[in-house]
Amino acid sequence: SDGGATWQKAVPIAENLENVKSGGGGAQPFEDKYYIACDASIGSPNLDNVYVTWTRFAPGQASVILCVTSADKGATWSNPVPVSQGGNVQGSMPIVGPNGEVYVAWGNGGFTKSASLVVARSDNGGKSFGNNKTIANVTGEGSFDPKTGRMVLPEKDSMRIATFPTIAVDISHGPHRGTVYVAWQALDNIPEAHIFLSSSANNGNSWTTPQIVDKGFSGLDVYMPAIACDPINGDVV
Repeated sequence: SDGGATWQKAVPIAENLENVKSGGGGAQPFEDKYYIACDASIGSPNLDNVYVTWTRFAPGQASVILCVTSADKGATWSNPVPVSQGGNVQGSMPIVGPNGEVYVAWGNGGFTKSASLVVARSDNGGKSFGNNKTIANVTGEGSFDPKTGRMVLPEKDSMRIATFPTIAVDISHGPHRGTVYVAWQALDNIPEAHIFLSSSANNGNSWTTPQIVDKGFSGLDVYMPAIACDPINGDVV
């Protein structure tokens, strides 16, 4: 609360207390790739709520995207709520719309050649999430490495690569207020990958045909975009 000069004591949002290495076997889940968002819209019924999403890999179970909520500036947190509905899910990211609606985007099969980009919405402050909506089915970048079970870039020392989305929402009072934007990298039936963007003007219920954002037709690959929407004028960057 003082611009980052000092910090409160860390508060756990999920605890696995078996005292064994996560992902190393046994019954302890592996909690992976957590991201955070805050409701910053004046007039929202959930103003200042904080949301964290991540993937839980539990032994013998399918992976699941979970969400927790804090209504007291991170002092306490809700029990985890499931967001995803089946699939090989990973790489979630939350964002909050102008009326307190919570969107979570992630990849289904993001470490495979054929992936789906998915979003879900909560209209009750993260207490529950509606049906998962597929934004796009894409061809992931890279080649599958059977040794690691990952997609890699062989020409770049087998660097790992994944197809995960990044998401933003227009909370300005401009003409596109409430529009949701999702960007990702993928192949487009040509040798190099590109950055794609799709948007929704109806609370994530339907999505525009993905468009290539970058102009890099030089034979070079592009990776892992980030996206943001200006809260004053709605510009997307």
